[in-house]
Amino acid sequence: MDKKLAESVLSIFKDCIFDGELTEYSFEEKILKYLPEDLNYDYHYGATKIVFILPDKNFVIKIPFSGRYKDKMIEINTKQGVKRKRISSYSKFTGAQSPMSVEGDEWNYCQVECDIYALAEEEAVEDFFAKTECIGFIHDYPIYVQEIAKIYEDIFYSCETEKTEYRKKYTEEDYEKIDSLCYNHNYDYFNKYWLCDAFKYYGEIKGEEFLQFIKNACVGDLHKANIGYIGDRPVIIDYSGFND
Repeated sequence: MDKKLAESVLSIFKDCIFDGELTEYSFEEKILKYLPEDLNYDYHYGATKIVFILPDKNFVIKIPFSGRYKDKMIEINTKQGVKRKRISSYSKFTGAQSPMSVEGDEWNYCQVECDIYALAEEEAVEDFFAKTECIGFIHDYPIYVQEIAKIYEDIFYSCETEKTEYRKKYTEEDYEKIDSLCYNHNYDYFNKYWLCDAFKYYGEIKGEEFLQFIKNACVGDLHKANIGYIGDRPVIIDYSGFND
């Protein structure tokens, strides 16, 4: 992304609160509350990040959460005896496993995606991934963008829709071939329909290189919300995993 556009994106979040404790339960008070009033956007979030979608842009904005709140039981001495009470406490992420791990960065799942993409470029399989890059910092907190893609589960919102569409494209022999390939080489077999599209689009050699790459880089959690398409190109959208 060029510098001018990056600065424009970063300016959206200039009034937001980045104090080192951003979670899926606090982003409304710390980010959404301080966005420009005239900003037109949609957003989605999960355990490790929030994603902003802006109209007519070819990218989405990703902001990593720094941790989460965990419940635990404590014992309190009262006049009536010992009572147990559930409390929530903030815990910083520690399981963001990057193939280029830097000590102290284990909280940042967006940076894991950047590192995996850089490694994929070295292995010439980067086209299988929607590119993620860090465009700068707001109050020392990193902000990322990623190529926008159509999410698989939004296209095929039901199993019946999925099966009906793919009956037109592939045969049972095609699915069995992918199934056998993944089983014989102990590859991560995550979605036979998307994999058929990937092997058709990239070719069998590149397809196998990709499967070997995600195996070596420990890329997992590839459910229907984390895969998709940029045009006709099958891509992985969220490839940081979750280990906390």
